[in-house]
Amino acid sequence: MEDEARRVLDASVEKVSDEPLPGNLADAIASIFDPLGGVNLDIPPREPMREPPDFSGPEHDLDDHPRHERSV
Repeated sequence: MEDEARRVLDASVEKVSDEPLPGNLADAIASIFDPLGGVNLDIPPREPMREPPDFSGPEHDLDDHPRHERSV
């Protein structure tokens, strides 16, 4: 099974290396969408970041949690 997996991987690598790589990913994507009229997306305005959650309360204390086993 290992030998077969190696042969499959070797064959797939050989196929990939024979094909020319596109010069630029953005150009490759544009070549697909430009004939369709392109894509114009409305970018929503940024909003202030929310405050990070506070895990300092006693409800988050692992020492009191029944499923938490403390290794000593």
